[in-house]
Amino acid sequence: MKRHILMLSLLALCTACDIENSDDPFTPVETSIDAILPYLDFGVECKWRQGEAVSVFAITGVEKDGVGSVYYDHCKFTASSDGATSALKGQAPAGADSYLGIYPYSDLNDLSGTQFKITIPQNQTAATAQSVPFPLCAYAIAYGSGQQLIFTPICAWLSFSLELSDIQSLSLSTDYGDISGTFGIYPDGEGGMVVSTIEAPSFPDVNITPPQGGFQKGEKYYVMIAASSWGYEGLCATITRGGTQSKVQLRGEPVFLQAGDVLDLGTISVQ
Repeated sequence: MKRHILMLSLLALCTACDIENSDDPFTPVETSIDAILPYLDFGVECKWRQGEAVSVFAITGVEKDGVGSVYYDHCKFTASSDGATSALKGQAPAGADSYLGIYPYSDLNDLSGTQFKITIPQNQTAATAQSVPFPLCAYAIAYGSGQQLIFTPICAWLSFSLELSDIQSLSLSTDYGDISGTFGIYPDGEGGMVVSTIEAPSFPDVNITPPQGGFQKGEKYYVMIAASSWGYEGLCATITRGGTQSKVQLRGEPVFLQAGDVLDLGTISVQ
């Protein structure tokens, strides 16, 4: 576990709750937290796989008067079963007051200043609505013991289908705006989190490999990208087919995607 310390006034994240009595509140103990992955607005149910890992920041030191030091331990929890709901098991400090989960686990999920970092992979495998796991970056906050981590998307998606099935690979890119890499998320003051900054490294593209069995003509595929209040411009697809690359312009106008949004690019045709 990696421990960080902040003054509570820096984050509007935690509500006041009693600290459990313990001789040493930082002693790691076995902990289990029920967690629910989201049902997305476009009809996809995200599901856990047994053994899948998630980052859990165990928060210790919240005080009733809202002052004092708060400790964040970056812990690795794993799902104990398949399905939309699973018990996450791992070790967390005995005196933890609250928990913040970031899905999926990454060593790069970290606390930097007053922001938590998330990672949107630059290299992804095309997913369908039935894929488990479905590409997702999400967060959840549980205040106090006995609470559930109910995850909310912090990413957006691009969906597309292909005119041909013999495509070896493709990438989706922008002329302006990074869609993959490392991003900072910050409390929005209303109990949620928003993407607030682009961190290093970040990239203007997502490289997509076909799923097992290859791309299928007419099948709808999804890739995860960063939600963006700053907007993206010049969305393009670069397609590799028969060892030859071709570039297709998809959108010229600015595109703004909030967390949980999906932009359907329609059928991508090879020129």
